[in-house]
Amino acid sequence: MKFLHKIALVLVISILLISSVYMVFFTETKQTDNNTNDNNNNNQNNSNDNTDNNDDNNQDFTHIVLVEEATATWCSNCPIVADVLHKKFNISGETDFYYVSMVEDKNTKAHNRLYNDYNILGFPTVFIDGGYRVIMGSSDFEKTFNAKLKEAKNRQTPKILLSLKAKWDESRKEVTVTATIENKESTTYKGHVRVYVTEINSQWSDWDGKPYHLAFIDYAIDDDIEIQSDKNQTITKIWDADQNIYPENLWILATVFNQKSTKAYSDPPENEKQFNSYYADATTATRVVEGSLPPVIGISSPRKWELYILGKEIGKTLKGRTLIIGKTTIKTNYQAEAGVEKVEFIIKGGFRQIKETITKEPYELKWSTFAFGRYTIEVKLYDKEGKTATDSIDVVAFIL
Repeated sequence: MKFLHKIALVLVISILLISSVYMVFFTETKQTDNNTNDNNNNNQNNSNDNTDNNDDNNQDFTHIVLVEEATATWCSNCPIVADVLHKKFNISGETDFYYVSMVEDKNTKAHNRLYNDYNILGFPTVFIDGGYRVIMGSSDFEKTFNAKLKEAKNRQTPKILLSLKAKWDESRKEVTVTATIENKESTTYKGHVRVYVTEINSQWSDWDGKPYHLAFIDYAIDDDIEIQSDKNQTITKIWDADQNIYPENLWILATVFNQKSTKAYSDPPENEKQFNSYYADATTATRVVEGSLPPVIGISSPRKWELYILGKEIGKTLKGRTLIIGKTTIKTNYQAEAGVEKVEFIIKGGFRQIKETITKEPYELKWSTFAFGRYTIEVKLYDKEGKTATDSIDVVAFIL
C-alpha cells in the first residue's frame, strides 16, 4: 500500500508541475471585472495656530503630502512598498506625509478609486498628492519615493487651512466627523473634500501574511466645496461602524483636492495610461480613540496562488489556486499589544475537519494527515483582552 501511495504522489506531482506552474519575474498587473472621545487634530495641515485670521504671516502653510498606495492581497511585490511607507511614517508625531492603503480586491470603493479615477495599470503603484507624482512598481522604491515626496512637499499650493475632528459614540457605534476648510486665497476656491476612514491595523493581510496598515474602509465625507476668499466651510457627517470595528483602531484622514485637473499618467515612464489628476492641496488626519490596538494575524505560509511540495514553495500556479502536495506547516504573522492568549487553527474540507489550539510560540501547525481536494485554512487569534483577529485561505491539498 505504501508503494502505491508513493506512485500516486509522484504522478500527481508530475501532472501539476507540467500543467500548472510558472514563475513570475515582472511587475504584476491585474485588470478586474466588473467612552465618547473627541480628538481634535493637533497636527493640522497648513495651520497649527490660527490666532490672526487677517495676517497670513502668522499662519503655517507647510504642505503635508497625501500618499495613496494601490495594493492587493494577490500582489507579491506590494509588501516591499508597504514596508517602506510604514517604516517612514510617524503616526504619533510630526510627519511629511499621510498615507492610505487602497486594497483593491478587498474594498469596492478602493477598487473604483484606483481604476476609475487613476486608470491604474499595475500593482504596486503609489499616487502622490492626487497624481502630482506617480511611482509604479517596487524597484528601488525607497529612493524614488524620497525624491518624489520632496518634490510634492516643496510644490506651491493654495493657502487652504484644513482641520478635522472625530467623535466616537459608543452606544450608537458611530463616528461624527467634522472637517473645516478655510480659504485664505484672494479668490474663490473650488475643490472636493474626501475623508478616508481607515484601520491602523487592518483586518486584511497582504501577500506575506502581514497586516495592512491604514487600510481604507470607507469615505466619511465625499463632497464638492466652493469657498469665497477669507471664508470657511464646515462639513459634518456621521459614519456608522460595523460590529468588527474597534474604535481605537480607527484613523481618519481628510484631504482637499483642487477642482482644476492636470493630465497625468499611471504608468511612468511609458505614459500610456492617462488620467485627470486633481492635486491634493491640504491633508490632515486624526485618531478617533486612544487605547491599545486590536490584534492582527495573517497566514504567511501557504500563500495565495503558490505550489508547495513537501512544505517547500515552488512557484505560482496558472489557475490562481494554492496547491499543497505532501505534508506542510501552516505559519502565521501576528501582532498583539495586549499579548496572545491562543491561536486556533481550523482546516475544513470534504473529507474531514481539523481543529487545533496553539498557546505557545511559534503559532504554527504541522499538517500531515490525509487530505485530498479543496480545503479552507482558517486561523483565529485571541488576545488577553478578549479581542480577536482572523485570516483564511482556500487551498487544494494532496497529502497521503
